[in-house]
Amino acid sequence: MVNLMMGACRFMSSSSSVYSGSAFHVAEQVLDHLMAPISEVLSDSTVTEIMMNSPDQIWIEREGQLIQVSGRLPDRGVAAAVRLLATLSETVSLEKEATLEGHWRGWRVTAVLPPVSRDSPCICLRRHRASILDLTAWTMRPSIHEPINSKVLNPASSDDHVPHTVQQAPANSIGSILKQAHGVLVSGSTGSGKTTFLGSLMAQIPATQRVISLEDTPELPIACPHQLRLVARRGHSLRSLVRLALRLRPDRIVIGEVRGPEAFDMLQAMSTGHAGCLGTIHASSALGALSRMEQLILTAQLDWPIEAIRSQLAEWISVLVHLSRDAGGRFIREALLVEGVEQGKFVVSPLSLS
Repeated sequence: MVNLMMGACRFMSSSSSVYSGSAFHVAEQVLDHLMAPISEVLSDSTVTEIMMNSPDQIWIEREGQLIQVSGRLPDRGVAAAVRLLATLSETVSLEKEATLEGHWRGWRVTAVLPPVSRDSPCICLRRHRASILDLTAWTMRPSIHEPINSKVLNPASSDDHVPHTVQQAPANSIGSILKQAHGVLVSGSTGSGKTTFLGSLMAQIPATQRVISLEDTPELPIACPHQLRLVARRGHSLRSLVRLALRLRPDRIVIGEVRGPEAFDMLQAMSTGHAGCLGTIHASSALGALSRMEQLILTAQLDWPIEAIRSQLAEWISVLVHLSRDAGGRFIREALLVEGVEQGKFVVSPLSLS
């Protein structure tokens, strides 16, 4: 093992960007040795997240429950594992940034080194579903608030709990609306199942359509027969990937997560004939997702009035789906149909899942 550790040290300290297969093999062996105390949870398919706060403080998430496990990594094992993962995940980790984001053996890796992580190096491993969950498997659990019938709402207003009522719109199926090439925006907090639900939606897209997915880190499943996956890298932002995707003859564009000014490029793409696109966003409610989209579009330093942005959003986004999670699992909290804009406010109505 000592020889393996020495080989791994030479591997990590090398300035070369190209490594031999044997060097990678040595690094993998050392990483397996470091991770041996948690090998059971790494191979447990019911574990969706592993959180290593320090060598002796390790937590997992299994079926929505947080559980502390008794395993302990070797002293300095977390820091060594982070440096090995930085190379094995094919993600550049700059020492001055002290952070890492990448993928390793089906896990999404996020790691932080001191001084950014104050007490100890830490690692968080998240595993997404290998299979695609059927749309019908998602349950609807509305919030405790008064259910929406059909309302005119300003997502940024505090008066939305007393909306004006307009004509009731019939409930529609998310699946059928998607097949009609309408756009869907999925919102929720971290770990609420946005990526999994997006995979469920993508599986509903007709097989004859060409789908181009864009992501910061590759997490979306291959859910369509004709799917091209693009991943942002240094020098190739999500904004540039949206523009690139438009030249690759897409029928649909899917953005794994909208988090910056690429929201504007997506909006522009939708308004020029590329309908039926999908995306996810971090937000606390379905209507909050619209407000968040407005904020992100404005980060593109536009001089557009908010009314024009809302009009364009209502054209692109036909369905809002908000996901939540609790001890019982992940579920749909809200599903709304965006009907348009009236007097500068969004008009929405409830949506069924069948």
